[in-house]
Amino acid sequence: MEQLRKANEEEAKKGHEGGEQEGREQVSGELKSVEQESRGQEGREQVSGEHVSVEHESKEQEGREQESREQESGEQESGEHESRGQVNGELESREQVSNKQANKELQEPEHGEKVAKDPKFQVEPVLVHPAASPEARGLMRYLCSIYGRSMLTGQQIGVLSTPELDLIHEVTGRYPAVAGFDFMNYSPSRVERGVTCRDTDLAIDWWKNRCGIVTFCWHWNAPKDLIDLPPDRTWGSGFYTKATTFDVKKAMADTGSEEYRLILRDIDAIAVELKRLADARVPVLWRPLHEASGGWFWWGAKGPEPCIALWKLMYHRLTYEHGLNHLIWVWNGQHADWYPGDEFVDIMGEDIYAPVRDYSSQQERFRTAESYTRTSKIIALSENGVVPDPDRMAEDGTPWAWNCTWYGTFVYREEEDGRLAYSEEYTELEQLRKTYRHPRTITLEELPDWEEWMKKRE
Repeated sequence: MEQLRKANEEEAKKGHEGGEQEGREQVSGELKSVEQESRGQEGREQVSGEHVSVEHESKEQEGREQESREQESGEQESGEHESRGQVNGELESREQVSNKQANKELQEPEHGEKVAKDPKFQVEPVLVHPAASPEARGLMRYLCSIYGRSMLTGQQIGVLSTPELDLIHEVTGRYPAVAGFDFMNYSPSRVERGVTCRDTDLAIDWWKNRCGIVTFCWHWNAPKDLIDLPPDRTWGSGFYTKATTFDVKKAMADTGSEEYRLILRDIDAIAVELKRLADARVPVLWRPLHEASGGWFWWGAKGPEPCIALWKLMYHRLTYEHGLNHLIWVWNGQHADWYPGDEFVDIMGEDIYAPVRDYSSQQERFRTAESYTRTSKIIALSENGVVPDPDRMAEDGTPWAWNCTWYGTFVYREEEDGRLAYSEEYTELEQLRKTYRHPRTITLEELPDWEEWMKKRE
């Protein structure tokens, strides 16, 4: 156990790699934790009894110098200090936002009518899995029905502590429609070192009891060959190219190799968790092998060919070996050369970390995503730091299907008394409220009754 503690304590702050994209990663244990945030750090050390964890984050600056992202709260505006009662008094109560009112896909919003009627945003609700589950088909129909009209609000949860969703509600009066989860700590090379994960349980609760939409990524710790050198190449950073010598090209070239066998072992381990979600009838926006073209993750370190082969292997193994039919496949490779083909992709995702308080629509990146295929595909802002402005999205014709703001200090800061407060460093409070109350966005309270939706739309 002492060895595990030392390994965790040496976890690295994550560097900004590749210049254009980033990972923002997490290492966690199971026991009680203390999250520590320090100015200028890109990682967050979390201490818990026997385990020490580090959450890693790096931010894309679109050609600018990367700014320090963990600043303390002294620079924030006084508007963050509003009490919960004051905030909720200003905003519409949750009861005022009825589901009947909220099915915005059946309405023509005042803003962006031209965008909503553009034929290129009329995507057919057909999934690549020919026998997709009713829930997956129903969710895809819903996404297609709102695409071009409304953006689903979204938020990634943290690892050891998950204050993001409740904090968003505290300051806006509403919850995000999409919650982001991560299979990272189900990776076998992390499990064997003592880490645990509860994201599957949280995701089941989010869909079944909260009626929210679930998206999963997987910061896949390399199956073996972890370097384990401090400060930033330890096993807890094992999803990064810099922290492992695992060779995905070698693995995919030789199906008889140990590397290939371990690839299958790891996919099968995640299939167990996906099966739990399937048994609970939870459709999943499934986003594996993300940001591959950046090269900072091991699955993208050897170029597009082995990564595409890995994507296809994962698709076939999960779909046909494990019989999983509740997945909507979200490809997030971020370069045309890495695209596995229309028959393996349901939705495109782009991860964008704009400069702080840059609320632009990210039109250029949207157009780039459109160019990956000639087939009409839904395009989502699968990760973001700053929340884009819905009005600018309508003006520029960039109707991201959903956004998913990253967790931690992208959302909150810790005050001197230990209380977490909304941080305006990335997205100002006024802008966040505008987004969550905008006629062209959808929050949790505005999602349809899924049971009724599935019945009516089959």
